[in-house]
Amino acid sequence: VVSLLLLMTLLSRLNERAQWPYDLPLEFAVAFVVIATALLTIAYDQRMALGISGSLAILATLASRGDFGLFVTLLSAAGVVIFALNEIRSRSKVILVGGLAAVAAFVASGSTGLIANQAPTYILMHALAAAAAAIGAGFIVQGILPNFEKLFGVATSITMLEWSDASRPLLRRLAQEAPGTYSHSLLLSQMAEEAANAIGANGLLARV
Repeated sequence: VVSLLLLMTLLSRLNERAQWPYDLPLEFAVAFVVIATALLTIAYDQRMALGISGSLAILATLASRGDFGLFVTLLSAAGVVIFALNEIRSRSKVILVGGLAAVAAFVASGSTGLIANQAPTYILMHALAAAAAAIGAGFIVQGILPNFEKLFGVATSITMLEWSDASRPLLRRLAQEAPGTYSHSLLLSQMAEEAANAIGANGLLARV
């Protein structure tokens, strides 16, 4: 976690030193916060991700030498990612969450710009940059997610659904050589999933 915070803060600082028109690197910090928030939500839980992403938003704002408007934009995008990324059952879910974060970043950046009485063109450029950074972060997270799971030993819902695929060699062999046991196992797995869901546990994990 500390390494992730340091890396994203360093990237925000390096991005601030880049020569971009209209001071757009400030909004590009949204990508770093969204990536870190998504990985923390997947690896741990929403509560921990919420606390750490708030700290990261502060660090990224300071590293980017941004103002309160940038902090609000970062925090808005991170909040949407945390609450929308509670479970991943498809690869497209990460992209969808990135799109939702882009909408939040666009609205937050535009609103803070209007409050600060900035020029409309300046506001639009910064809002679009924040939205583009959030969408880009969604694609980056989708690309690195399999390696992230292997590195930290995290099994997302996507991985567990792949494990429960009936075409996997072990399950196919069980169905062919012991069809009764296979059917019995499927029935028990469905019962375990329902029981786990009833008490607020991870039903998919119980079934797999």
